Amino acid sequence: MNTTMKASIITYRFFDFNTNSVKIGGAETYINDLAELLVKSNFDTSVIVFEKKPVIECKQELFHGFKVREFPKIKKNQDSFDSVYAERNGEGLFIILSDDMGIDVKGRHNIITIQHGICWDYPQSYALRKAIRKYSLMFSLYKLRQNLKRIRQNRKSGNMVCVDYNYYNWLTASYEISTDGVNLMKVIPNHVQKMIPFVQIEEKLQQMNDLSKAKLIFARRMTDYRGTLLFAHVAKRLLKVFPNINITMAGEGPLLDDAKSILKGEKNVHFTKYNSENSTQFHQQFDIAVVPTIYSEGTSLSLLEAMAAGCFPVATHVGGLTNILIDNFNGKLCYPDEDSIFDAIKSVIQMDVKDFRRIVQLSYETVQRSFSQDKWETEWLNFIHDVMGQF
Repeated sequence: MNTTMKASIITYRFFDFNTNSVKIGGAETYINDLAELLVKSNFDTSVIVFEKKPVIECKQELFHGFKVREFPKIKKNQDSFDSVYAERNGEGLFIILSDDMGIDVKGRHNIITIQHGICWDYPQSYALRKAIRKYSLMFSLYKLRQNLKRIRQNRKSGNMVCVDYNYYNWLTASYEISTDGVNLMKVIPNHVQKMIPFVQIEEKLQQMNDLSKAKLIFARRMTDYRGTLLFAHVAKRLLKVFPNINITMAGEGPLLDDAKSILKGEKNVHFTKYNSENSTQFHQQFDIAVVPTIYSEGTSLSLLEAMAAGCFPVATHVGGLTNILIDNFNGKLCYPDEDSIFDAIKSVIQMDVKDFRRIVQLSYETVQRSFSQDKWETEWLNFIHDVMGQF
């Protein structure tokens, strides 16, 4: 794309200025890849991070050819965005990480909103208020209110990219998709930037002869909705049945200490963290990857990276995960509860090695054919071209 147009990506979590690196998380990696694509396409690119800081404390850094800049958050995201938009005279392309930021684009056609999956699909047990948890009718009314709120927000979000079909289908069931040509919508699934060469996958599979000694990996942010504690309890049960398996939990987050507490004393359990840029290579050392999401998931980058590294994927059928896996074809799908996840992993460990290898190969091919970086970049540039045609 031959242009020197400015591009501003608006987000609320992205960069660690202390280590000069992108924070761990699918959305953070997505922003980095999108910013690099815009730089490669000759956009003057900035990632603007809303922070609750005074102006004098806001940091700025040049990273991989684009600027990362903290911006002092005002009372509301809308006020902060309006300030950024005015500061830049409304010029160029603006990309908002998620419509959950609650920003009304007010007919500005040079804005793209990214929807990273339904974030309000939590079950009753995860509702915030005790009264909502206690009374099912109140919870139902609360959910209805949330749905109506999101429908109203969708009408204000302008051009939108969805990372999976979950949100798109929810919207068509709840409201409607605009076909007036004013606000554009497109599904562009997540992607994998780096694939492990298939010859290495084959070598890895040939060495896998005893699944009772398999290495399991949970590589997510340590939060409740990613199933951190759910998996920790499953891991404890698995080690009683399969004492020779090895389990690693990799990542950071508020529930890290809780997970360590649950698995305290388990000699075959390890905790670590990794650089998000090396995620696929990091996954290559493991055999089975578990993505036990409870709610709020798009086409999980963590799952795709594990598949690209030759791991056998086990995931819950939540959100966009069903856009990636077909049960018993290229992985295992299960319910987001302890027994179902335990049974799914147990069945993989007890699987015939030939079947294990076949499913891993199909899993790898799924990513290679449907979730490649080239495909993702082409679809994003085509959508940007369509949006730019409006202004």
